[in-house]
Amino acid sequence: MYSYFVKFKIASSEIWYANPDGLQREEVLSRILEEDFLLENQSIAFSDEHFKRIYSHFHVLPPQEGVTLMKIANKYVKNDDHMFWQKYPWNDRGFSTVLIICREGSTCFFIEENTKAFANIDTLVKILCRGLNTILNQEGLSIVPSSDIVRQNDDIGLMCAAAVINKQIGTICKLDARFYENAPRIFDEKKLLATKLFTSALTEPLKASLVIQTLYALTKGKRDAKILLCALKAALDAKVMVKPSYKDFIEVFECGDIITKKQYCDYTNPKYKGYEGDALYDNCVEAFIKIKNLEL
Repeated sequence: MYSYFVKFKIASSEIWYANPDGLQREEVLSRILEEDFLLENQSIAFSDEHFKRIYSHFHVLPPQEGVTLMKIANKYVKNDDHMFWQKYPWNDRGFSTVLIICREGSTCFFIEENTKAFANIDTLVKILCRGLNTILNQEGLSIVPSSDIVRQNDDIGLMCAAAVINKQIGTICKLDARFYENAPRIFDEKKLLATKLFTSALTEPLKASLVIQTLYALTKGKRDAKILLCALKAALDAKVMVKPSYKDFIEVFECGDIITKKQYCDYTNPKYKGYEGDALYDNCVEAFIKIKNLEL
């Protein structure tokens, strides 16, 4: 068995010092991976180039201190399919194990080679980047390979990974011990709340989660009642979710001062045609239908 060492860089379209939450680039990626763990592997969608096929993933351990260990399957698999996820390396397995280290100066992946799961390592790297960039792009960031992919045997890969992890953890313990113990974990709590409160009409948990995540991304930051409700109306018209209560919606988006209950009912009424021909509405409907038609 062999593994591949891939160094990455996190790029942005402008000079990046820190995002509004005070996070550095690598910390944004780390937060995304931690949120995905909290949402039971349903936040990040690893897919093919045309978003027609989903590749499931499973966190082996809770992400911690910028280190994530997960398994990437070559098809859609439910989290509770233990017969699939718990196979050993010497078994015929349909997944590869990926170690992600996202700390400043050490952003890299250690990717297990398993040709029975993925024909080549380039394919898996593209799948990983595509899934992570779907969310990173919302922050104005993207992750791309910064050097050639290096093939090495498992022992060397494991030692390299251990050396990087130990160095990073050692640095944290020596320099940031007090701060790290008391530092709060910064998550987008409203996004997590949206996933818990809003009910999707779909039966597949992954599709339901993608619907909620997309709705949140399309609606976040809007301050006009009609525009704010555009994505929700699109989701309802695409028949990918059940309309949330007015109370739940304004709690998530903190828009009680913008949207009245009457406006909420009017703009989300199935008979309301005011969004027809609107580019934003059409794009939202297209995005939700794409999720609806995903092959799992």
